[in-house]
Amino acid sequence: KFPVKFVTHAHNGFRLAKCRNEGVLCSQAPYLLFTDGDCLLPPDHVSKHLKARRRGVAIAGNCIRFPPEVSERIHDEAVVSGEFLHWAPLNERWRFWQRALRGLLYGSLRIPMRPRFSGNNIALWRSDFEKINGFDENYVGWGFEDVDLQRRLARAGIRFQTILHRTRVYHLWHTPAPTFARNGLRTTNRDYFLQAQPSREQRCRNGLAQTMLNNLRIRSWAARGQEHATPSS
Repeated sequence: KFPVKFVTHAHNGFRLAKCRNEGVLCSQAPYLLFTDGDCLLPPDHVSKHLKARRRGVAIAGNCIRFPPEVSERIHDEAVVSGEFLHWAPLNERWRFWQRALRGLLYGSLRIPMRPRFSGNNIALWRSDFEKINGFDENYVGWGFEDVDLQRRLARAGIRFQTILHRTRVYHLWHTPAPTFARNGLRTTNRDYFLQAQPSREQRCRNGLAQTMLNNLRIRSWAARGQEHATPSS
């Protein structure tokens, strides 16, 4: 009763922006939630997000990060029962609640670009996402595609609120991606982000609409190939 669609494409580097745009194109709902494949969700995560939705507002969340020794303990039963929710170290819980309190303050003061987006736990209206042409697929490799999305949403007049006092995701430890660099220093994605900084454009030039057009072309080519295929005897 709950439709699930799996979307994939040929692997050609770390292309998170492309993955997310393709996922949106296969969805139909008016409200979008994003997370990452290395995160676990509380059982009421979606319902908490839906209760928090407001027009003209995008929701900024974040994660509790499990260290390696906790991540190795994760098993199916712990996920289904929700037992993993109690496994976060005390220092990580303290760091998380500090972030949550700052997020509430930022939202109440309407500080631009705060609270900060983290792609593992964000939500927004589909119409707002389409208005800015989704994620910019020129970001290839780790980092900056989420803050770029937030910057363009801000230019479109969208405000941001935190949901960390209501729900959060739990990030499993793993070795970093080959393109990872702390704070994105000395990466092409950072250079690209800073290069676009002076611009006031809301819509990216290589985003949701371009992916939709490319997918239509691929389907058209595939259909033509089937029409001209010679049946084997």
